[in-house]
Amino acid sequence: MIDSAAAQADGDYREECFAMLAGVLSRMCRRRGAIDDIEAALIHEAIAAAWDEGGNAADLAAVRKHLEARGDRRASDMATALGPWCPGGSMGRLFEGTAVPDLGRSVTVFELAELKGRGDLQAVVLMLVVFLATQRMYHGERTRAKAIVIDEAWDLLSGDDSRAFLEGAARRARKYRGSLVTGTQSVNDYYANPAARAAWENSDWVIFLAQKDESVELLKSEKRIHCDPGMEQALKSLTTADGRFAELVLHGPDGWRVARLVLDAWSVALYSSRGEAFAEVERHKAGGLTTVEAIDRIAGAERPTASETQPANHGGGQQ
Repeated sequence: MIDSAAAQADGDYREECFAMLAGVLSRMCRRRGAIDDIEAALIHEAIAAAWDEGGNAADLAAVRKHLEARGDRRASDMATALGPWCPGGSMGRLFEGTAVPDLGRSVTVFELAELKGRGDLQAVVLMLVVFLATQRMYHGERTRAKAIVIDEAWDLLSGDDSRAFLEGAARRARKYRGSLVTGTQSVNDYYANPAARAAWENSDWVIFLAQKDESVELLKSEKRIHCDPGMEQALKSLTTADGRFAELVLHGPDGWRVARLVLDAWSVALYSSRGEAFAEVERHKAGGLTTVEAIDRIAGAERPTASETQPANHGGGQQ
């Protein structure tokens, strides 16, 4: 996961990697609550020692060995907590080997739904994916914009350890012309735990889709974002026409604007998460069509008229 040559030549790179991996191991060691400063230092030292000893060949068992060797009760407790994640443990087989996912393509998608119900494992895997993505950003061209997009993951990133990890990932992404993009159902979800709040507070740009009036009132009363009367009115007026368009408020450093997202019929069919849309694609595939042909068939039957995609008048945004 770590570039050995870069770690040798660039001390900042090495420390960034160790800090992010320490966040992952902290989640493994403390599934409930946060580790303290001493425990964090012990984990960081164990990672550094394992790396100095074995480089990229070092695994969780090596980190555990160095924790046990400290002779400290807290280090011993964390070594015990790492047991299930190490070779021979209940989840050890998932973290063995040296294979690393290839993120060289323009878009790479990781689907974690199969880990649903295994929150700790799902959270650890998500954190490792974010770490790998920031590694790719480090090696990518600085002239090319990059993004890590996390959808509906805030129930997994709870606790102060996850907050520090997420803030570190955001800082690292910015250095390499990258960004961290998050999506959730409601503004209130961003105040559900420390990691979600960190994402909100570190965001220069926020896109609001249709919200309940209660959520808008809470947004304004708790001053979670500067919301003048015009923006409040715009937020409460947003609507979504399924399969045709979604209205939004785009809020940035220089003010806000009202906009409408309109996709072509093919994209609507491709990206739809509605059960009926998925079933329709599967029905066409069962009839002998490929996925692309099935989407072509659906898109051809559901093209919106011009009048259905004309923007509404919301009174204009802030200039």
